[in-house]
Amino acid sequence: MKLRGGVAKYMQLLASGVTNQLDLIIVTGGSKNPIHIPKTKVIFLDLNLSRWFYFKKEFTEILKEEQPDLIHINGIWNPQNALFQKVAQKLGHKVIVSPHGMLEPYIMNRNSLKKKIALSLYQKEAIKNANYLLTTAESELEQIRTLGFTVPAAIIPNGIDISEVKIKRNWPEENSEVIKILFLSRIHPKKRVGTTNRCY
Repeated sequence: MKLRGGVAKYMQLLASGVTNQLDLIIVTGGSKNPIHIPKTKVIFLDLNLSRWFYFKKEFTEILKEEQPDLIHINGIWNPQNALFQKVAQKLGHKVIVSPHGMLEPYIMNRNSLKKKIALSLYQKEAIKNANYLLTTAESELEQIRTLGFTVPAAIIPNGIDISEVKIKRNWPEENSEVIKILFLSRIHPKKRVGTTNRCY
């Protein structure tokens, strides 16, 4: 995975929580502006699909060199992730897959033809062959089960860093007509934030 976006932030927070207990190694695509992840070994690869026939050898060399106890694949739909999983499991490694919401209806309906082709070629097999699935919410797990995947799974919400959270003391009186809502996320149709008065 590339060190950018929500998954990158998740990895950054995960690293801060686990690197005192274990050695974390991240294998990812190159980035012009990679985020900093302390106490973590990051291996950057050129994951351009034009280099597809080099990936298997590179993945094998990394796995044999690092000898991980567990492999955590973050994100789906990239064929590189599915290939890494396949190489790892062939070498006898256990693999956890985190879809990160990428099987939710909104995502499945976007470029749906491409998703169907990907499922047929590699993604369905990769999910079915995972040793474990890691989801962040009950609704995500329910959707995975609706799609017919029966792989053992757990629900573990994403961690957050509250070290810089400030407590607001001067809230309006209860009978105030002013209602303020803090929405902490990127603005995206998937988040269902709009200008209607409907509450989701």
